[in-house]
Amino acid sequence: MEDYKDILSDSGRITAEIAGSLIRESKTLFSEMIDLSFTKPYPYNMRASRVIQIYCETETDAIFPFLEDIIPQIIQTKTSGVRRNYLKIIFDTVPLEKLPHQALLLNYCFDWLASNKEPIALRYYSLNILLLFAEKEPLLINEIELIMESLELDSLKGLKSRWKHVKMKKYSPK
Repeated sequence: MEDYKDILSDSGRITAEIAGSLIRESKTLFSEMIDLSFTKPYPYNMRASRVIQIYCETETDAIFPFLEDIIPQIIQTKTSGVRRNYLKIIFDTVPLEKLPHQALLLNYCFDWLASNKEPIALRYYSLNILLLFAEKEPLLINEIELIMESLELDSLKGLKSRWKHVKMKKYSPK
């Protein structure tokens, strides 16, 4: 896609929705946008992943054929915003049984959640994906709890709120 700088001119939702409408008109643009999200420099890679994320809000199955290649690329990318957007897509749209590279993603979500170097939004979606895994493997909640207890949650209000909600609703003793 040669004119990607024009299509991804800013990071606003309206621009992303316009780019999404172009994808609806030409399905080959979807794979090109995924490619941009992993090959172009910041901020274009992050904007491209945001277009994919917004597009997948309505076209939830669109990401499935690409997951096999996307998971390793999520891990390799240096742009946390790209990771965050793809983790949000996975959390919102991908059932665990359709998710390839589960062990790899699980491992990295633990690492990202525990890392003070990662932005809060990436850690938030890492926690959410870990909680999806914990629904299938309840013993994982113990590992998640160990990490959450080690974090200074007072400075991480979004994570603190999500974790408090989880503990009260799903995993508190009955």
